Amino acid sequence: MDLTGKKVLVTGGGGFLGGWLGAELASRPVRDVKLLTRAECDLRSPEATAALFETYRPDLVIHAAGLVGGLEFNLDYPADIFTDGIQMNLNVLASATRAKVAKVVFLGSSCCYPGDVIGAFKEASLFHGPLHASTEAFGFWKQSMLVGARAYEKQYGLRSIFIMLTNLYGPGDDFDEHSSHVVAALVRKFAVARQNNTAEVTCWGTGDAVRECLFVRDAAQGVILASERYESLEPMNMGPGIGTSIKTLAETIQRRAGYPGRIVWDTTKPNGAMLKTFDVTRMQRELNWTPPTSLDRGLEETMAWVDANYESVIQARATS
Repeated sequence: MDLTGKKVLVTGGGGFLGGWLGAELASRPVRDVKLLTRAECDLRSPEATAALFETYRPDLVIHAAGLVGGLEFNLDYPADIFTDGIQMNLNVLASATRAKVAKVVFLGSSCCYPGDVIGAFKEASLFHGPLHASTEAFGFWKQSMLVGARAYEKQYGLRSIFIMLTNLYGPGDDFDEHSSHVVAALVRKFAVARQNNTAEVTCWGTGDAVRECLFVRDAAQGVILASERYESLEPMNMGPGIGTSIKTLAETIQRRAGYPGRIVWDTTKPNGAMLKTFDVTRMQRELNWTPPTSLDRGLEETMAWVDANYESVIQARATS
C-alpha cells in the first residue's frame, strides 16, 4: 500500500507503541495521522467507534489499542482484558467496513500461540493447541483479530493484515510495577534498587524461561513497512528471532543499571510459558528487513531514558 497522501488512524495512539508509530509515520509522505486516545473515543462503544470512522474516514487503520501488561497483569485482570479486547475488535471491524477503509493492520502477540509449542513459533502452528493458562484471555483476544479479519474479508472484502509482535521494550514503556512487561519490570526493579541502595533484587520464577525482545522503535518501523509491503492475511511474526533467558536478561539489565547487589529468584512465583521465540523467516522474506537494534543497544537506550526521567516515571509511580 502506497502511503503517499493517505490518512492514517492509529488506535492506542496515546500508548507506548502508538507514540512510536506516530513518530515513524512522520517520516512518511502521508496526508494526515490521527493518534487516537481513549479520551477521544472509547472503542468499546459501537456508536462512538462508528462516528469516529465516519468522520475521519481513514485510508489505513493500525489497531494498537487494548489492555496490555505483563504476567502479573494478565493473571489479575483476565476478564477486563478479554471483554475490552473483543468489544474493540468487533467495533473496529464493523466500522472499518462501513467507512470503506482500504487496509487494517491488526497487531497480535506471541501469546496467540499454543502454550506447549516446542521451539521457535511458526505461523503455521498458530491454532494447533490450547493457549497458555497464564495469558489465555489475552491470547484469545489477539487470536480473535485474525479470525474476525478473515471473516470480514470473505464476506465484505475488507483488506487486513495480522502482525504478531514479540515482547516490546524501550524508552516510554510502562514501568508500573503491576502492569509492566518483562523488560520494563526488570528495568524498574534494578533502577529502584540502585537508587535506594538495596542489597538484593527479587525476580519471579527460576530465570530459565526464554523470551524474545523487540525494541519499540524497530517494532514501529516494522509495522509501517508491513503496512506498505505486506498484503496477505497469512499471519506474520515480527521480532529479531533471538531468545534470551530471563536470567540473562536480568543480569544484562543489572550490568547496564550499574547495580552492585545480588539477584534472588523467587521460585514460588510462576515462570509463565518456558519458551517464547519466533521463526521470522516470513518477515525477512516479505519485508526484506530485520530489526536493526541489538538487545544490548536497546537496553542501553532504555536505561539512559529511565535515568533521565526517573523522578517522573519511577518515583512518581511509587508515591502515587
